[in-house]
Amino acid sequence: MRSLLFLISLLLIVSLPASAQDDMETKGAEDDQFFLQSPSEGTQQMNLGSHTAFSLIFDDLDSKLVMDTWKAFIKEYKGKTKKVKRSSELFSEDVQAAILGPNNVDIYSLIEKKGSGSTISIWVDQGGGFVNSTDNADGADGVTFFLNEFQKDLNVEKIKVHLDEQEKELKSRERDYSKLQSANEKMHKQIADWQEKIAEAEGDIETNLSEQSEAEKMIQEQKDKVHAVQVKLAKAEAQ
Repeated sequence: MRSLLFLISLLLIVSLPASAQDDMETKGAEDDQFFLQSPSEGTQQMNLGSHTAFSLIFDDLDSKLVMDTWKAFIKEYKGKTKKVKRSSELFSEDVQAAILGPNNVDIYSLIEKKGSGSTISIWVDQGGGFVNSTDNADGADGVTFFLNEFQKDLNVEKIKVHLDEQEKELKSRERDYSKLQSANEKMHKQIADWQEKIAEAEGDIETNLSEQSEAEKMIQEQKDKVHAVQVKLAKAEAQ
């Protein structure tokens, strides 16, 4: 079903005037804020020799993300992907994409790390040879549109990764906020404990002041007693 819709889209776009195609691409870019890059075509060495490849360069995408997305993308077209022995290439057999021709095709692909980004090169074997624009312009256009669909899927996965990162950051900030709330509750509890202790201490101070007043009275009474005894002693000594 996806292949059929893909083919219809291609036929509609090809039938439009160049200016209309440009307007449509511009509008799509403005709506989605996503820009498709045109694959470069050139002869590249692969496990079967030097053949025409179509390549894309992603400056900011990890090769693992590109690899995982490519495998999932090929699986949508019923392709069976496996690693080529003694090579870094992948081989996808019997890919059912109408845009690549009426028959199933085989696709060789090479995904590599490039600086902080990555690259993907694909070789499309239609059975009679590898697709190239010199011998098969329509086939080359089909490969371009096929890679455009892949780029759209890759953009979705890129956004998913970004969303996952943002959700993790949100959770991290929520954890920090929760810690701040806990700290705030702890400080309020400490203040309540301190206020209770202050209230107790203030009560103790009042008690202490009352006890000091009583002690002062007792001291004065004792001084009076001492004075009385001193007077009594003085009188006794004077006799």
